[in-house]
Amino acid sequence: MEQYATELVELIHERYPDWDSFTHAPFVADEITYKRKAAKQARQLLGRGPLQQLLDEQAYDEIIGRIERIGRMTNLLYNAQPSSGDLRILYADNLDKATFCTHFNDLLHSRDPIEARFDRYVKALFRSICPIRGRFQLFSCFYCTRRPSFSSSRQPLNGFCALSVPVTFTNQCRPDRYMA
Repeated sequence: MEQYATELVELIHERYPDWDSFTHAPFVADEITYKRKAAKQARQLLGRGPLQQLLDEQAYDEIIGRIERIGRMTNLLYNAQPSSGDLRILYADNLDKATFCTHFNDLLHSRDPIEARFDRYVKALFRSICPIRGRFQLFSCFYCTRRPSFSSSRQPLNGFCALSVPVTFTNQCRPDRYMA
C-alpha cells in the first residue's frame, strides 16, 4: 500500500512540485476555492427556501436553468456533450418538468435519510425519462445542502483505485454504492 501512496504523491507533484498537504495554497486556489464558491451559490439558488418558492410559483424552467448553471460551475460533472453528459436528464425530450423538479426538491431537501431520498428519485424518474447515473444527483445533494454524507463523484476514484485496490465502478445507479 505504501507504494501506491508514493505513486499518488508523485502524481500530485507533477502538477504541484512543492505540494506538501491539501492546504497547499496553489492546490487550494486551483481545486478548492472556486468549488466552495459554487457550493455557496448552489445553496443560495437551490436551497430549501428558494427552491420551494420556485416550485410554488411553478417556475420549472427557472429551476432547471439554475440546476444547469450550478452544474457547469465546476469540473466535477461531465458537460462536453449535453445528450450524454451528467446533466443529460435536463435535456431529455420526454422530461416532465414539474415531476422532475418536485422529485429533485425531495432529493435535496426531504428530511429522510439520503438513501431513501435517492432511491425515491431513481425509482420515480429512471424509467420515465432516461437512464440515471448518480453523479449529477449526488453532486446536487453535496453542493445544495450542508449534509455531505456520501461521495459526490465516482469517476476520479477510478484512477485512484487503479493505484491502490482493484475496484471498478459502474454506471449502474444504486444509492448504496455512494454511501461513505
